[in-house]
Amino acid sequence: MNIEPSRARKRRTRAASALHTSRSGLVLLLFVVAALLAYADVDADQDDERRQPGKARIWRGADPDSAGDWVHTMMFQGTLEGEFRWMRHREAEPEPGNPLSSLYVRRIELAATGTLTDWADAFMVLNSEYVGDLLLQGDENIVVDEGHLDFQKQGFPVYFVLGKRTQPFGLFDNHLITDPMTQDAYEIKRVGATLGYTGPMDLDLSVTGYTGEIQVDHFLSSGLVDETAVQRAGGQPADQGALILASLLSPLKEITLFGSYLNEPGIGRRNQTADVGFTFASLPFGVIVDAEYIWALARENYRATDTEFKESVLSASIAYVQQMKAQRTRGGANFRARRSRLRTRPVEVVFRYEYFDDGSIFREFETWSAQSRYSLGGKYTLYRQRDNVLYGLAEYRHTALRIPAALHSGMKKENQEIYLRLGISF
Repeated sequence: MNIEPSRARKRRTRAASALHTSRSGLVLLLFVVAALLAYADVDADQDDERRQPGKARIWRGADPDSAGDWVHTMMFQGTLEGEFRWMRHREAEPEPGNPLSSLYVRRIELAATGTLTDWADAFMVLNSEYVGDLLLQGDENIVVDEGHLDFQKQGFPVYFVLGKRTQPFGLFDNHLITDPMTQDAYEIKRVGATLGYTGPMDLDLSVTGYTGEIQVDHFLSSGLVDETAVQRAGGQPADQGALILASLLSPLKEITLFGSYLNEPGIGRRNQTADVGFTFASLPFGVIVDAEYIWALARENYRATDTEFKESVLSASIAYVQQMKAQRTRGGANFRARRSRLRTRPVEVVFRYEYFDDGSIFREFETWSAQSRYSLGGKYTLYRQRDNVLYGLAEYRHTALRIPAALHSGMKKENQEIYLRLGISF
């Protein structure tokens, strides 16, 4: 079983549009930006996942009267993370090999935000992932991971977002190093357009449109099923339009409810998926409980079968957090949300349980699929000065597999992994 095949899929997607720039050039760029940031005014307590319009950070020495100029309303941020991985087996195969390990640069990111007016921002993230990873054969390409325009005037309920980002299907709130199963299988990172409405009790209603078929390809390469055995049928959908309806509401300050609906083109039948979940966060007690359930409403038939398989995934976690602060940006898939978590959850201990129902795919195709997974880990902030954070994370992950009798009796039904990460966010 490929432990992180979704990562490999992302790398293959990136390779088509990658800027073939050397790793040394990117690292040099990050050091230059870090040096520039030393001269910038930084609000130590700012929850900077999304700046308020008109509150741009101004470089020291700039003429206050020229604060509306593009150069003086730029803000740069970045992340550099090193990671170690150990796994008992690399793949689900008849004769699993010896334990494997790898040391690599997990993520290098540089984000830039520009305030055009009090109602329009531009945001972009360049990154490179899995640099030097011998197990996943990570590349050193730099790609545009996010790039979008945000339009909303302060106090006005309607907003509009245009560009590439993780689109608002699924919340994917994550306390650990590895992504939850829900994100592995259902994350939609695509260029799209979102029209939304915000209201009381943190109400957020939105409709998103984009083109292409992303979700089924992402699911089949997620590592939850054997993508060499379960494949899409040939052909091309006549309609390329896709739609997401999303909603979020906090009826109490401790509780957030969310749900979304996805409708994408498919071969012979449109693929439809639903998502519901909640978050309970008690600041006085430092407890966060998350649960998310995503299930297929309709699926195209896969190759060599006339059966419709409707899979589902449940992910739930409980975390104890010291010195927890309120996090305004929810979710876990985009740069701003990841950055916000680092500053609002300085120390935490987490347990996560996940279950995948493959809809009898393993039995029909006589191949393996993931069944359940649990993870135990934590995070500790080693150092913080103003907006710069040095942090460490650790995670143990256990995955159980479904193995049909037709497969080799020696195939292991479980896998174990250990992850260690050290990172800087500035």
